[in-house]
Amino acid sequence: RTLQPRSKTRRVQARHSFLEAHVLQHKPVALISAANMALKLREASTAKREYELVTRAHPPLYLFDALPPTLHALTSL
Repeated sequence: RTLQPRSKTRRVQARHSFLEAHVLQHKPVALISAANMALKLREASTAKREYELVTRAHPPLYLFDALPPTLHALTSL
């Protein structure tokens, strides 16, 4: 199933907003939200890279259990 252009545009805009929020606030939740948007945009490798960045930048966070099940398989790549 392909994304409708309006839906994709909104998701891209939301992703950019989350990335901007992360740059300004340095809160992991903003980067997690950006990664979630990447996943919704079917950019799994981008999402994986950003989830990994969060876990490296914020070591006390143990996110593996919080990852969507679809990403569990990607963590072994």
